[in-house]
Amino acid sequence: MYFTRIRFSNLFVLLFSLVLNQFSFGQYSVHRPNEFQRAITFFVEHKSEFKKCAAETGLNYKQVFSIVAPEISEYSSIKNYFESQSLKVLYVQKGAGYSDFSIGFFQMKPSFIERLEKIVINDPKLYLSFDDFLINLKDEKNERKERIKRLESEKWQFKYLKLFLTIVKNNTKNQKFLNEEEKIKFYSTYFNAGLHKSHKEILKEMNHERFPNFSTKKFNYSNVCLEFYKAVK
Repeated sequence: MYFTRIRFSNLFVLLFSLVLNQFSFGQYSVHRPNEFQRAITFFVEHKSEFKKCAAETGLNYKQVFSIVAPEISEYSSIKNYFESQSLKVLYVQKGAGYSDFSIGFFQMKPSFIERLEKIVINDPKLYLSFDDFLINLKDEKNERKERIKRLESEKWQFKYLKLFLTIVKNNTKNQKFLNEEEKIKFYSTYFNAGLHKSHKEILKEMNHERFPNFSTKKFNYSNVCLEFYKAVK
């Protein structure tokens, strides 16, 4: 009888530990299941686009998706519409220094696109392949309008993602990653933290839990990316 109680107690501890492991260690998919499924659905519907982007950047399509998956999961079309409408006029008039906001499923900001454009301008090799990304309207306000128009296009979001991945690939060509997971974590932190960050800053940022912005429960962006990477086929 004594041994029966011990065995039952051990079983209870084991079951409790399993539940604790599932719900208490910050898994994004557990705490935000609706958002997680939203991104998975987007992946299924746009798998061909992710495959195309992967083929053109030397990655596999699961890697490409996982890098932007957290942003897709938190995207809200209604929220996106009102934020964009309320802020884009100020951006057009004054620039990113006055109004810089996320747009589209990949939640890219005008300042992010401006930085991509500057990198292309200053890199002769990139310029040969991505010169059509540059906006030459000779009027800053009209250029900003065109930039927003492109950001609101799903097609251009994928094009900008391709350019971003190409730039990071060039920046890390001499870097050896231990495995695919480390590569995803580095690329995704670059995307989330910004191309203006140094290699050292990216490595430091990989340890922070800041995602999503408007949630009391925070996660590490790169770890969330790994969840998505492992979830898709």
